[in-house]
Amino acid sequence: MSQANPPRFDAEPPKRGWFGRNWLWFVPTVIVLPILLCAGCFGGIFFSVVAAIKGSDAYKLALERVQQSPDVQAQLGEPITDATVLPMGNIQFTNGEGTADMFFSVKGPKGSANVVVEAETTAGAWHFDKLEVTCDADGTKIDLSEEHVPNADDAPAFAPDADEAAAESGNAEESEEGPAPPLEINVE
Repeated sequence: MSQANPPRFDAEPPKRGWFGRNWLWFVPTVIVLPILLCAGCFGGIFFSVVAAIKGSDAYKLALERVQQSPDVQAQLGEPITDATVLPMGNIQFTNGEGTADMFFSVKGPKGSANVVVEAETTAGAWHFDKLEVTCDADGTKIDLSEEHVPNADDAPAFAPDADEAAAESGNAEESEEGPAPPLEINVE
């Protein structure tokens, strides 16, 4: 008997396409790369805002005033340094005028404190309406605010009795006549 030769299968397996050969690195890259780009953009914007707040004149002047205050030095010791990683607040500045509302932390050898700032500027000079340092250890509050400097935007104080007081101390002729009769409007 003769033996038949078995069939030979020397055919190469079909070649895979580009995606079939590269999917292992391509799929994670397509998923991870946009996430990293978005995180980088948001992180860049966030740190730009933080740098803008820390670089503002209001922040620098408030920190300087806190560092030079004898009362704060007595509570925290010297040197007093900025302990804020992420200052909170906002600064609005337009045409040489603006406002700043901020919150940041400072520390010294004896402890740390939080600083609350409310300031406004006119003609480039910052005035601190509120600059309050609250020590973390005992809650002591140190007020470093300035007296309010009136500006053109300040409204006159509301005094509802001012007209009556002026009438009483005013002209004698007006007081003899008595108060003016009430205004009556008849609509028919």
